[in-house]
Amino acid sequence: MPAHRGAGLGLWVKAAMARWLRAEHPGVVEIETDNADDNVHMPAVNHRLGFRAYRRTREFQLDVPTT
Repeated sequence: MPAHRGAGLGLWVKAAMARWLRAEHPGVVEIETDNADDNVHMPAVNHRLGFRAYRRTREFQLDVPTT
């Protein structure tokens, strides 16, 4: 919801999930995440948590008529 952007909720949730994952699965040595190009806030969240960019992908979709 746009009215709630910038309050740090995304950062808090992502950090909490990383802590939970580490506690529940201590053998995990890597977390991979992705986000859409139009989500301008999440790359900053990822960077603050220590994620680094290593790959860029594109997805394409074609709607095919059924008739």
